Amino acid sequence: MEQYRFVQWLMQFPALTVMVFLRQDLGYRLLNPLSLIGVNGFVFFSAGMMRPYKPGARATDLMVFAIVAFVLGMVQHIRRWWQLDKHNRQHSYYIGSSLFYFRWVPEFVRENRRMERFVDPVVCALIGLALLHFSHALACWLLLSAVCLRAFEHTVHEQELNRRLDMVDGLMNSEQQASVMEQYEQGPWSRPRTDQGIPTGLDEDVRKNIKRQKNQTRNRR
Repeated sequence: MEQYRFVQWLMQFPALTVMVFLRQDLGYRLLNPLSLIGVNGFVFFSAGMMRPYKPGARATDLMVFAIVAFVLGMVQHIRRWWQLDKHNRQHSYYIGSSLFYFRWVPEFVRENRRMERFVDPVVCALIGLALLHFSHALACWLLLSAVCLRAFEHTVHEQELNRRLDMVDGLMNSEQQASVMEQYEQGPWSRPRTDQGIPTGLDEDVRKNIKRQKNQTRNRR
């Protein structure tokens, strides 16, 4: 399970390189400069090492892609910071909305992030397939990024669904507890609670008994 979670966490970085192209409203902390430098730097230097050995792969296209992806990510990062200064509310880890929300798109496709979960990865994969015979290195990276984007979206969707289900379960449990408390309060075994207070002196009956005992003691004497 730890290895599976690590792979899930790792898939967000290849997905991030194409998300900056497909979405213009990514969250501030999702666009961490260290993440952008790390993943795009890895792509850039990997393409640079590939170029002398595989000239037909056109690794230069992949290097340009890494530079453009880094620039777009930093531009969005700066924009999110400006929006935070203007007190615009947005989740800092928001994974963005698709650019393909056109007016003619049916409402069924818009719900539950189906556009981001399915359409965006398919578009990325189709572009990779189209470039497969022209720029092999860039096409392979786009195909890998499409798979990672689909997996990343699925992971986020499952986490959000489980969070909502936990909230619903918590509300149902609280309602059941409240109903049980009402049954105990309204049942025949319930007794009205009275405040007895704190005794500050002797009751009248007690005083009479004390006087009676004193009189009996005197008469005996």
